[in-house]
Amino acid sequence: MAQVHKNRKAFFSMIKGVALGLLCFTVIDILLMIGWYGASGTVLDTGWTVEETGETVDIPHIEIVREDGTFTLTNTFEMDAEGDYGLVIPYPSGTAFAAHINGEEIGASGKLGDSTSNMWYTSFVFPAESIRAGENEITIQVYGLYDVGFLTPPYIEDYDTAVSKVYWSGKVRNNLLLVVSGISLAFGLLLLIAFFKNRRKDKAVLFAAITGILVYFVAVDCVFDVGAGSVLQLLLLKKSRFVILFASIACVATTLHYNKGGKGKAMPIAIWASAAAGFVPIAVSQSFYEWYTWMWICFVFVGVIVALMYYLALSTKRNRMVNVMMCVIVTLTFLQGLLSNLAGLNVPSPLQFAFVSVSLLIGMIYTSKLNEIYNEKRYLEDVSKRDMLTGAYNRRMIELAGGSEGDCVVLMDIDRFKSVNDNHGHEAGDEVLKELVRLALQATRKADVFIRLGGDEFGLLLKDCPMDRAEQKMKTLARLFRARFLEYDIAISYGLVMFADTFEKSIGRADEAMYVMKQAGKSG
Repeated sequence: MAQVHKNRKAFFSMIKGVALGLLCFTVIDILLMIGWYGASGTVLDTGWTVEETGETVDIPHIEIVREDGTFTLTNTFEMDAEGDYGLVIPYPSGTAFAAHINGEEIGASGKLGDSTSNMWYTSFVFPAESIRAGENEITIQVYGLYDVGFLTPPYIEDYDTAVSKVYWSGKVRNNLLLVVSGISLAFGLLLLIAFFKNRRKDKAVLFAAITGILVYFVAVDCVFDVGAGSVLQLLLLKKSRFVILFASIACVATTLHYNKGGKGKAMPIAIWASAAAGFVPIAVSQSFYEWYTWMWICFVFVGVIVALMYYLALSTKRNRMVNVMMCVIVTLTFLQGLLSNLAGLNVPSPLQFAFVSVSLLIGMIYTSKLNEIYNEKRYLEDVSKRDMLTGAYNRRMIELAGGSEGDCVVLMDIDRFKSVNDNHGHEAGDEVLKELVRLALQATRKADVFIRLGGDEFGLLLKDCPMDRAEQKMKTLARLFRARFLEYDIAISYGLVMFADTFEKSIGRADEAMYVMKQAGKSG
């Protein structure tokens, strides 16, 4: 049991480290999302002209549109010389775009006027061979269903450098997201199986499992998608993903409630009612524009759930630090999403990223919890089958020992053991029994079963062991035991038989063989 508690302490130390790491990762990710992207080279952040309105704008610039349409930006830039340049377009906001330099199309994503792709969290780099020394003209057309523009300015630099930068930023964001969301799904399925297999139905484990599964589907919304069918299909898809997102938030809060030992229904009702109320504006919206107009209502109710999470985390002694860190992660991303919405910037909700992190924490915590339960259960089962004095198995193992053809069964006892108790005391007798078990366990394998049948009588099942090898083992054991207790003048007698029918019946035949050994005076 001491080892179980030692392992538990080590595991939760690791959990705290992982929680801190995920918190740092989330903060860095938020900073990148609000524009701290490493643009270099010729940065095109000022002097853009919107052809549709004639307005001059700087980037970042986002427009929430009432209807889908194309947003055309033009600009000029100077280059000292020709070279192997690349145009980087980081994180465009829209569903399709096409880029031209000096009248030549150098790259595009989706189809202008007919696209429902998902480009958020995706950077693009294209070879810009049409760039010449002197003045150059760039035109970027962005098509959007509900928002168009750029959160981060496009820039031009050496093509190989740009490819490397975009490649690694894409790896960190997209591939890592897929990996950790897959782990989240695995944790969820594992916990769900454990919940149904465990007689004690722990609701905290159930909601932790549901969180892991839902978060996987939430995270998919951050993955680049070329197309999602019609505009109506995309709207319905986005609504369904927001249902899953709100359900994920509610599941995290509900998990904290049951982890706290909560038994009432008031808190779960408050959590799920807030989640449902927060989704109403999205459910009734007829367009993406209505959706984002009423998004602030959603954030109000998410804020209520986050407040409840803090209450539950701070009022729970177990795993308090980890629970609070989960709340901090959610709070940071919630505030970033709220501020972005108030500023009119349609950045993808970082709650997706936060809840992947939170889901992993929950998965590790409750997988550990189930592992502790399993280890303690195994420990208690093992203790129930052990002789408290010697550590050998007790008579319960007679039914569980099994046995098969090719196994050897041994029965042994200690000759003149009573004289040890009578002349040297029961403590000395106990030491003799414990030393016999120690020597026997050293001489046998893990697969073998050593049982204290009662008093000084022991049974041994040697798995897949022929008679001659068993005889050799027992002679060695008898010699070591006799040498260990020369002062007591004691020895062991034993009987060996090959396993047949059942272990108990084999022990009966071994008893007869041991009697023959005693009668012949051949004790070890």
